[in-house]
Amino acid sequence: MPISLNTLGRVFDILAEREGVRLQCSQLHRPSPEQVFYSVRNSLKHRPDNRYSNILAYDRTAVTVDGHYINANVVTDGKGGCWVAAQAPPPRAFDTFFKALYTGAASGRSPHDAIVVQLTGWEERGIPKADPYILVNKERLDHLSSTITSMQLKGDKTVNVIHYHFDAWPDHGVPQGNGVDALRALVKQVEQRREQLDCEVWVHWTGTFIALSSLRIPGKAAYPSPLGPLPTEIGDDVVAQTVDAVRECRGMMVQNIEQLKLIYDMQ
Repeated sequence: MPISLNTLGRVFDILAEREGVRLQCSQLHRPSPEQVFYSVRNSLKHRPDNRYSNILAYDRTAVTVDGHYINANVVTDGKGGCWVAAQAPPPRAFDTFFKALYTGAASGRSPHDAIVVQLTGWEERGIPKADPYILVNKERLDHLSSTITSMQLKGDKTVNVIHYHFDAWPDHGVPQGNGVDALRALVKQVEQRREQLDCEVWVHWTGTFIALSSLRIPGKAAYPSPLGPLPTEIGDDVVAQTVDAVRECRGMMVQNIEQLKLIYDMQ
């Protein structure tokens, strides 16, 4: 879906203004419908469990695991799509993360399988961006620019966890060339596998992947928002609708204009 730079900038600015309002509402101390809708109070209570201090989970859509905190949100698009957007867990949260997968905490259904997609690298300039938590049964798939790792969580049942690590996303910027083709193929394979297994899909480094997955689903994103509908000038823009919809469920989704342009370019 080609888009001019002027139009891209205008769409980005409108969406960024709405995201700024969400952020302001989440930090209000006085009770209001908007503050409750975008509250991140529980995340603020669990600062050591957040890998990044500026990416907090909305209380309204947060995943909870038997009362234990994890930085993750259920993300819906208003047309049937559902994902779990989560920070890559720090080591102190590994047990809670695995328990969330094992119990189906995000969906409330007891699972047989779970899919995890990681689009961030392990470190940048020597600083950890994610801690390895699945280290067995690795398989390299070059056409997806991904390493697939699998493991089983066992208790009174067995849950098969499939972990995709996409490594064509640079530390700065977005995938280019063959990396775009690999990302498109990865989105397609994950959605096909999810349909076959009927399972939750958890995503680290989340917004762009979830938006691309949602845009595979026909229809218009429909979602309630205290901010009201998008302005009429972009009200029929399916990419803008999708990005705004997923941002209603979790902040900081599709973080910059390069990621937004990538989503348009891949339609």
